[in-house]
Order: sequence, then structure tokens, then C-alpha cells
Amino acid sequence: MQMTTADKSKQHANAAARPSSTFHDDDTDALARAFFRYTFNDIAHFSRVLVGRPLRSYQLAVARAVLASVRRRRGAVFTVEMARQMGKNELSAHLEAYLLYRCQRRGGTIVKCAPTLTPQTLISRLRLEAVLDRPWLAPYWKRAHGNAVTVGKARVVFLSAHEQSNVVGATADLLLEVDEAQDVDEEKFAKDFLPMAAAQNATIVLYGTPWTKDTLLAKYKALNLAHEEKTGERRHFSFPWEVGARANPRYGAAVRAQMRQRGAEDLVIRTQYCLEEVDDATGFFTPPLQAALQGTHTRQHQPQAEAHYVAAVDVAGEETAADRRSAQSRRDSTVVLIGERVWRHDPVLGFALPAVAVVNAYQWTGLPTTEQYARLVRLLGEEWRVQRAIVDATGLGDALARFLRARLGDDRIEPFTFTAQSKSALGYDLRSLVSGGRLQLWADDGSPEYRECRQQVRRCQLALHPGNRISFHVPAGRGHDDYVSALALLARAVEGGAPPAVSVALPPQERQSEGY
Repeated sequence: MQMTTADKSKQHANAAARPSSTFHDDDTDALARAFFRYTFNDIAHFSRVLVGRPLRSYQLAVARAVLASVRRRRGAVFTVEMARQMGKNELSAHLEAYLLYRCQRRGGTIVKCAPTLTPQTLISRLRLEAVLDRPWLAPYWKRAHGNAVTVGKARVVFLSAHEQSNVVGATADLLLEVDEAQDVDEEKFAKDFLPMAAAQNATIVLYGTPWTKDTLLAKYKALNLAHEEKTGERRHFSFPWEVGARANPRYGAAVRAQMRQRGAEDLVIRTQYCLEEVDDATGFFTPPLQAALQGTHTRQHQPQAEAHYVAAVDVAGEETAADRRSAQSRRDSTVVLIGERVWRHDPVLGFALPAVAVVNAYQWTGLPTTEQYARLVRLLGEEWRVQRAIVDATGLGDALARFLRARLGDDRIEPFTFTAQSKSALGYDLRSLVSGGRLQLWADDGSPEYRECRQQVRRCQLALHPGNRISFHVPAGRGHDDYVSALALLARAVEGGAPPAVSVALPPQERQSEGY
């Protein structure tokens, strides 16, 4: 029976791993050369045999396309979108390691950049070093100048793509990689990084996940899709979470659990797992979110026995004499939302999740701070006896939050300061809770508070910013967003704490059949 080329290569690889005393020196050298020819003939062999961590089929599709461009000096620009935790950084590290050892004699430079030096670029370097720390590879690599890894004359240089970084002078004659390309400034890339690849017509790979159509990644993705339609050559690779789930069922189970908990409308799920671009002009509460926000419970005007309550306070300033004289003036209101915190057992996830039913709302416009303080002490501390309240401590709310904390206790009052970053995190949390059905308003009772809240919800707009940061607001001239801000603070109030005893949190199970 005639052996195939693959069978011979595997036989050589197995033979090279035996003790050298079995062979004469010439035989050993020949087998060693055959072994390394086999392992470097394809990155799949390199990853499986030398690294000991085989790449998955979707990773190999990208790696082989990139390496073909590198070998032929084609200067192609590839865009790679992979859902989170599907091995994007592992793929990049294998590509770098493979090229380092292939080019160790003739030399060459790979440049890898990311939006930040720490932690993103540092993580990339550590991932490469973990790939190189294998028995066959470890003796030959070393770190140089802190931000470079070398094998012989070949090296990988790790740089920051932050707008203020100084990276002029580096050359990428083998490969230029951009991690989290959706967060890299387009002008920075064109001015500082594209010239690095120009001299030797080096291949470029942009990795990331979608955000808006205006990002660096999205623009090159559009060019690659147009190129593929015209020529048939694939330069854009997109692997949503379902691809990873087919290769790794445990990954699929973890993503489904996140989707169940956060909801299908969650921006993290849509962009980082489903790989959808999002529209900057959309409403913050999409129609499905508005529907999910609507509850069926009745409004409460006094606390119920054994119920657990949380609160949110969005603070407005006092009304001035000029405001009172102006017929056009309509200042923000202080809005207080009272929510009942409950724990809902999810049969799919198998554990209880915190949820909140908004049961009452109070709105005060132009009220002096001293009067607001007195009312809040009475409402939060005496009437509803809330376990936790998040109080807007931005600007004029700072003093009020501190006074309430001193009166009601640090464990019950948490001041919250709105910044670009904290508001973004709050917006994500709010959408996640609403999408998952874990934050709901009381049923429509025709009250002014209910109507105002729903109107603000309908008018609130979503704005997307670099770095996957979001903000939300009601456009000027269309009203206010104090109820929306209070809803966001309430989403923060519901998190934390421990669920009740299992007998209370979980519904009774149906009796199973005998024997199982």
C-alpha cells in the first residue's frame, strides 16, 4: 500500500520525537529537517505540534489567508470580527509566533498596536509569550527593550495606538496588526501606522467587534466586502458567537446564559456577540424595550409588609426668581422612584436574578434644597424604609446626598456622580435590566407621573461614542430626562445583596418519575 505525502510527514514527525540514539547522526539530522519542514509547512501543523494548542477551523481560515498575503508581499488589508472569547488574541499570537520562527534568519518586523498600551497591548504581548513558552520554542525567544519579542533577527514590536502616543519611526515589513480597531482613531492610523507598512507593502490585519459605521474597522470592512463582491477574494472574516458555539458547546451555553440574563436588545450582546453594527440615531428605548418596561402590577402608595424597597433620586436645583418670572422656563425636576426588589428564579439559568418593580414616583419642581432634604428623609427613612437608595450627587446634588448619608447611614445611601464613563455604564445596566424583563413600571393609572415617565422614555435618544461608550438624553426642546436618569439609578440600586432562602426564591418543582 502506497503511503501518501501526509502519512510520510507524520511518520517523520513521530520518528523525530524518538530518542536520538535510535538513529545515526545523518539519519537524525534528516528526520529533524523533515520534522520542521512538516511543522512549518502549514500553521495548522505548527499550532498542533509545536505550540500544542490547535487552532480551530475558523481561526485557520484567517491565518492561512493572511500568511498567503505575507508570503507574496501583496499588502492586503484584512478585517476580522470575532465574538468575544472566541480566540481572536490566540489567533494573533499564533500568527506572530509562526512568522517569528519562519523569518528568524532573514529577519523582519511585525508591529502590533491597540488603543491603549496598558492593558490591551500588554495583554497581547503576554499572550504571545505564553504561546512561545512551549518546549520546542521556549529556548529561542527573548524580550527586548520591554515592548518587543525577538526570535533570531525577527521581532514583534508592541505599540500604543492612543491619539497622544509617539510611534514614529517603526517599520512593519512583515505584518501590521491593529487590535480593537473599532476604537482606533482613523486619522492616527492613517498618519502613523499606515506608513509603517508602506515601504515593504506589508499585510495589515484589523481585529475587532462592530460598533458604528463610522469606525476604522467598519470602513475597511465595507471596502473588503465590495472587493469580495467584485473579485471573489475574501478579505473580511466575520464569526459571530454561533460559530464558536458549534466548535465549543460550553462556550455556546455561556453566551446563551448571558443573552438570557441581559436580553436580546442589550448592546453588548448585539455588538460583541452577534456582531451587529448599531445605529447612532436610534432611540435609547427601542420599541421592544418600551414594551418590556411596561409592567402589570398596580401602583403602591404605602409599603407592603415584608416587601424590600430600593429607591433612586435624580436631583434638580432650586427654582430662582428669574425662573418664576419667565413663562418659558421649565426647569428639571427632582424625581424619586420607589422600587420593590424581588428575586426571580430563571429556570434556564438555574438561579435567581434580582429584579425591581417600580411601585411609586414623586416629582418636585423648584423645591428648595432644605425642603427636598426633609421630604427625602421622611420618604426614604420613615415611610418606605428603603434598604438602599442611589442619590444623584452631581453638582447641586452633592450636598444633599452627603446630608442624607449622614442622616440615614452609609449602608443605605449611595451617592452617584454622573460622568461620561459612569453614565455609559449606567446606560448599559439599564438597558440590560429592561431587556431582561427585570425592571418594570407599574400599570398605566393615568397619573401625571406615569404619563411624564412614558413620554421621556419614548423621546430619549441613544448616542454612541468611541470606546463602546454610550450616553442617553432627551433632545433639547423636547422635554427632560429626569425620569430616565432615575430609572438608570434604580437599575444600580437593585444590584447586589443576597437572594432569599432557596425555599422562597425557587418555585416548587414537579415530582419526577420514579427511578430518575
